[in-house]
Amino acid sequence: MDRLKKSGQMFFGPLLYFIKWLLLAVVTGILTGLVGSVFARGLTFVTGLREQNPWLILGLPVGGLLIIWLYHVSHRDYDKGTNMVLEAVREQDRVPARITPLIFFGTLITHLFGGSAGREGAALQMGGSIGNGIARLLRLERKDINCMIMCGMSGAFSALFGTPMAAAVFSMEVVSVGLMYYAALVPCVVSSLVALGVAKFFGVHGEQFTILTMPEFLPDAAEAGTHNVLGIAGLSAGIDYVLKVTTKRIFDHERVLTRICAEELKHRGVKVFYPVDGEHCGGVLSFVPEFAEPQNFASYLSKRDICVRAGLHCAPTAHETAGTIVDGTVRLSFSAFSNIKEIHRFIEIVEQFKHA
Repeated sequence: MDRLKKSGQMFFGPLLYFIKWLLLAVVTGILTGLVGSVFARGLTFVTGLREQNPWLILGLPVGGLLIIWLYHVSHRDYDKGTNMVLEAVREQDRVPARITPLIFFGTLITHLFGGSAGREGAALQMGGSIGNGIARLLRLERKDINCMIMCGMSGAFSALFGTPMAAAVFSMEVVSVGLMYYAALVPCVVSSLVALGVAKFFGVHGEQFTILTMPEFLPDAAEAGTHNVLGIAGLSAGIDYVLKVTTKRIFDHERVLTRICAEELKHRGVKVFYPVDGEHCGGVLSFVPEFAEPQNFASYLSKRDICVRAGLHCAPTAHETAGTIVDGTVRLSFSAFSNIKEIHRFIEIVEQFKHA
């Protein structure tokens, strides 16, 4: 009976989790799509109005003062802009709901008087604010709030630019350089697609640029641009290096570094997933930082120029066996160019984080 109950939990648990995020992503996509559509229509209107009345540019100083006054009365005198949304995910902070109307009207005022203001930052800030607002209204957990912020960013970006896949991936990778929040992939994609559908329903379409001419000779005729010459040269140099050093020497070097790092972490009470004999291992090491959530610790390392991967690593079954299915692990990867000094620096940072 217990086995049957456990099997039911393993099946229905992920299913309910998927349904939960599907509904949240749809709701976020609808709201960001609506706001994005009104925002896009408003930009089109004020831009057309300014082009018809060139004298409006003389009112740019007045528009600037008006925006400053709006931020002042909203107690946002020292607003960080887009960085505020990115830090909200990294530092587990909140995104004020009043950011949406401030960015909405501030950008419209700027465009009306001929000021220079892009739509990318506006989309991220409004979307992040909407996602954060929905999450706090529903009293979601902290890690779920982070995912909702990214869903909002994806939806607003997709509604304005008409690029759902780019919006989803961009929102996940822009938060921390070198770190991708893969757990947010499906919700961000769903939110982007729903927001795009809402925008199209209201007649909002992203920018499109047509390539008028293409070369007639192959293979250039099948290419949208030039060949990746630098990439080809880099690949050639990499192959030459591996052939010169040999794969065995590279593998032995990575295995030694992995063994040293695993022992250093174990001495500090960190749970490490590592072969008992230390021989059947490669250049990859997973561990559980019991003093912090994997995503937060990975973000902390990223700020110190150490890139790792956190989460389930596309292997949920393995994490179920290891008992890490909830938060996953942090994964280090060593290469032929890694050295012992980098391991010592990594261990020092671990100690600093533990005692912070």
